[in-house]
Amino acid sequence: MLSRHGMKRALTLALIGVVSTACSVFSGGDEEALVSTQPYQSHCTKHNKSGSPYFVYGVGVGADIASARNAALADIAGSLSSQISVQTTSTLSSVNDVESDSFKQNVDINSHVSIDDAVETCRDAGDPGGSVHLVFRLDKRPVVQKVYSDLITSWGGIHPNLVLMKGPSILIGSKFVAELKAKLERGNAGIDVQTVVLDLQRKNNTWVLSVGQNATYTIADRSFLTFIAPNFIREVKALDLSVLHADQMGSTELATEDFQFARSARLRHGDSFVFRASSRRNGYLSIFNVYEDGRIANLLENRSIAAGKSIQFPEGGTFTSLLLEDGKTTYDVYIAVLTEAPVLISQFGKLNDDGFLTGKNSYQFDQFLRWYDFISPLGVATLEARTDP
Repeated sequence: MLSRHGMKRALTLALIGVVSTACSVFSGGDEEALVSTQPYQSHCTKHNKSGSPYFVYGVGVGADIASARNAALADIAGSLSSQISVQTTSTLSSVNDVESDSFKQNVDINSHVSIDDAVETCRDAGDPGGSVHLVFRLDKRPVVQKVYSDLITSWGGIHPNLVLMKGPSILIGSKFVAELKAKLERGNAGIDVQTVVLDLQRKNNTWVLSVGQNATYTIADRSFLTFIAPNFIREVKALDLSVLHADQMGSTELATEDFQFARSARLRHGDSFVFRASSRRNGYLSIFNVYEDGRIANLLENRSIAAGKSIQFPEGGTFTSLLLEDGKTTYDVYIAVLTEAPVLISQFGKLNDDGFLTGKNSYQFDQFLRWYDFISPLGVATLEARTDP
């Protein structure tokens, strides 16, 4: 994250505790009391069995559905003990960029699981005591593994020789899609080509990946950056974006042999820095900051830049790198776009005077995906930034 001229930004995270409730029913009379002491054997008990390391089950009993659900989710939380990370392997590395591998290792490998993603697998309201019995299941697999498994199942277990991915170009060129495609294409005899249509949208304050017409998957914030194309292979190498620390400022030399699609920068909390953008073509430069939770800020809008020249931004000042959460590494992706003519960017959020970018309207990455495919850029560059405590 960044703040201009030392301005600070903070993100308040609200942690909602789940409290389980239970209800016991007592009734008068010796015979009734004897009956009430016999535990009710719910048929949902058998659903709380799994030999798979990918699933966690939670059982909840409550006076109503809401309290039983809370109890089941609390049971899952207790089993997890802490937030779960499941390891997966990235299949992409950026061109000529060793540091980017380190960035990907920290972002791609961690697929954080939210308890709210648990789904109900059994409900029993037949308890004579009036209690409701529920079982919830949490799938710990990374989203890429879930999508892969569901697609192969829908294809009858057959891997095609070729998979055509369709959707917004930034999404289709992303690390996530590259890994999914590599898993799917294993060349079994019988099917030559399969087509997969992907889309990413913000729905009900949550990022949702759509695969085909019916399948949807919730995307956890911390794995969000894997849905951004790092290299833009089909684009002309006309633009480069890099970070200069305070002791490097002032240099405007254009080193054309250093042009890359993807760069990485490692910063520490409180570092001062500027961006340096270099262009091989005349055009208008805009820079966007994509946060790890999908918020997007426009940092520079339609700045004129000449072919063979470099500019530093901001002029006459610096940005300060900040953490989203104290003590935890923060990841950002900066995307620079070069266009032939000025483009309309007013729909994207900008940093406030105090350095904040807040509100549900700040989660606009899905709009950016469509905007990018509409403007036909002359060049594009990405910069992956890791800010350590």
